[in-house]
Amino acid sequence: MCRARSKTRVVSDALAGFVKTLSIERKSFERVLDGWLNDESINAILCRLQAHLLALGIKVKLFQTFFYMYLLRGDSVDEMRRKLKGDVLSGYDTVLLVVNIKGVHWGLVEVDLRSRRVSYIDSQGGRGGLELVRTSLRLLPSSRLTLVAIQRTVLKWIKAETAGWPGFEDAEWTTARKESPEQLDGNSCGLFAIMNAACIALGKQASFTQADMPVIRRFLAAVCLGLASFA
Repeated sequence: MCRARSKTRVVSDALAGFVKTLSIERKSFERVLDGWLNDESINAILCRLQAHLLALGIKVKLFQTFFYMYLLRGDSVDEMRRKLKGDVLSGYDTVLLVVNIKGVHWGLVEVDLRSRRVSYIDSQGGRGGLELVRTSLRLLPSSRLTLVAIQRTVLKWIKAETAGWPGFEDAEWTTARKESPEQLDGNSCGLFAIMNAACIALGKQASFTQADMPVIRRFLAAVCLGLASFA
């Protein structure tokens, strides 16, 4: 099971002052330093990364964690566009979605609009999906939790979203599975998902390891505070 309880490191008074100015609760910020990342902590970092990509003119769109839940719910393209205030894909080459699997694991989906490919990237090599959820939570089998189902859910949306775009044909789309650095603990899946997203967006090789997580936590905390940025 990816999620695990751990003691929360106390943020210093100096850092706490900065946290008050962010759109993130202090408890969520503390999770970046020590703990399993929740939606708010992940979304705060994704917002910083998206701003960095826009400043560099990089054509990568990051969706916040709630977006995948809309897809699972079966919202139509029109409903999605209404929530997102229009067509948000035009002008982008790549779309990245951090996806949550039943509250116990974070994975990443990459949509490459140029090669017409939907890829799933998982720090546990897919082990954080259906089998872990069934074992840990004793849930009834749900095909929506499998690797294939995650890709199909996103693929259905992307085909509907790009319908009518010049040069886009449904038959061209494929699915794939991308390798990720391996996660060896129980609470850093969110960190792996974020770092995989950053590497893909910036065109860099994902060369970080589990041993780098303490440093990565401090770096992402600094990113949240606006004291560091993705290079």
